[in-house]
Amino acid sequence: METTNIRGGVTSVKAISGNWKLISDDGVQIVCEGNNVNYLDDNDNVETVEELHEDHPVCSYIFRANYDNGEASGVVYFTRSNGMLNSGSGKYNDAIQSVASFTGYWRVYKNPKWGGDSYDICEGDSLDDINDALVAEDFVGEITGVQRLTCCGRDKENVLDCPEPESIIEPLTGNHHNQNVQ
Repeated sequence: METTNIRGGVTSVKAISGNWKLISDDGVQIVCEGNNVNYLDDNDNVETVEELHEDHPVCSYIFRANYDNGEASGVVYFTRSNGMLNSGSGKYNDAIQSVASFTGYWRVYKNPKWGGDSYDICEGDSLDDINDALVAEDFVGEITGVQRLTCCGRDKENVLDCPEPESIIEPLTGNHHNQNVQ
């Protein structure tokens, strides 16, 4: 396993090839191949980066939400570590109306950069219960961020404290000698 030590100052990464584990004093964030993460879960505090030589279960998580921004509506998909909805075009900022489907563990936020009220969506939750709770807690039309978690975040002081999964899905195939994180 390749390990690179770094001392703070990392705010974003792009996994060009392979899956990566970013380690800080507060815990671990998994960045999957092809992910471009503009704002890390533990921004500026990453100390070590390790290459994973197997697929990590979170790399298969998908979050689909129905959106309506007044000009367009449809379904938005999230697969990467996190999505800042108020960045870029802002097309999905405050536009999510309901969760259409999901696998894995997710957290949605009302405020930018993982601030303010949040709601955890965990594997096994029913879509009806999730969508009823989003309405009851005034999240509909207010979501600015979506964050993929490695475990259910409910009742956790810090979601970076999630334990490592018991098993890895399956090994990557092919030649992965020239793997980089930017």
